[in-house]
Amino acid sequence: MSHLNNQNMDWCESIIDTGSLIALNQEIAVGRTLNILYFAANQTTPFQAGNVVGLVDEVSNSTITRYLNTLVKLQLLEKVTCFKYQATARAKKMMNIGGAQ
Repeated sequence: MSHLNNQNMDWCESIIDTGSLIALNQEIAVGRTLNILYFAANQTTPFQAGNVVGLVDEVSNSTITRYLNTLVKLQLLEKVTCFKYQATARAKKMMNIGGAQ
């Protein structure tokens, strides 16, 4: 009687296509980033991560902060204080929001 060697078998290979999962996660991240940027561009006063949490499903406050900091690095947001952000003119122009120069 032959025994299966579980160490050499990839049990998930035919079930899960990790390439498509990665692509799906990237698509979700881009969508969230654009939603946050659109929210930011429409704000007339500085906002903080807690104001954004309700707009993005199933994402923690710390994850929102990471998205915001990424947008700061891309020069689409600027930090007004250590917790507050506002959209740059570049972000408003990109989102086609009035008041952008």
